Amino acid sequence: MREDHPAVTATAAGGHRRRGATSAASSSSINPFLLVIIVAVVAALVVTAVITTGILLSTQLLRRQGGTDPGDHHHPPANAAGENLQPSPHTQKHTAHRQPRAGPCVGVRPGRLTAWQPVYSVVIDAGATATRAHVFYFLRCCLDNTFQLKKEKMFDVEGSIMFYTGDNNSKQIRRLLVPLLRRARGVVPTKYVRHTPLLFRATPSLSLLPSAQATKIIHRARGILSRSPFLVKRDHVTIMTGQDIAADLWLAANFLTG
Repeated sequence: MREDHPAVTATAAGGHRRRGATSAASSSSINPFLLVIIVAVVAALVVTAVITTGILLSTQLLRRQGGTDPGDHHHPPANAAGENLQPSPHTQKHTAHRQPRAGPCVGVRPGRLTAWQPVYSVVIDAGATATRAHVFYFLRCCLDNTFQLKKEKMFDVEGSIMFYTGDNNSKQIRRLLVPLLRRARGVVPTKYVRHTPLLFRATPSLSLLPSAQATKIIHRARGILSRSPFLVKRDHVTIMTGQDIAADLWLAANFLTG
């Protein structure tokens, strides 16, 4: 019976160990193509989350306002379904000869008056590398106070407010936001501007700065936006938290999957 030489046995064992380590390393490495797909999917979810959040926040604010007409300083409650509506000059009348398309008011009986009120909202997404403004155009159904999204336009500029940490950062923040405000102003009709809510959501990365710097940046941004012709309240300008992002991604995933 042949005995293996100790040196040969040690060499063979070393070879097996090297092959095992190589195979383990290759199995633990990530396919670059798969990594690109994962990054693309996450980026798509984040973008969809921002748009979905803008739509949800916009409809919540508009519903809270009651969808009042431009120039109407009184805020009468929305008529319940089945009541006779008194449409304002800015609503569209649909009768038996002209029924509305598929939307929140599907099922309205022929001959009954249905009022559709145009409403707008603006959402500014202050990201870590770019700043975007989304302008949403809805039709509000006066029967049940629901909203049908008709159009969405997006404008962006390079730059982020999180880099403007100096004491004299007002001019820099103004140069970042004013072009977006002007372009959004060009989309919203004049008679609806002062009734159009504007929301500003800053990247959670802003929270990584010292508290005093982050607060100063938000305060400056709120001051600039408050001087715009849009409807801006104090709680409209905030920093998004990690919980906000997680909830938005969950909503975006549900939105993408139907």
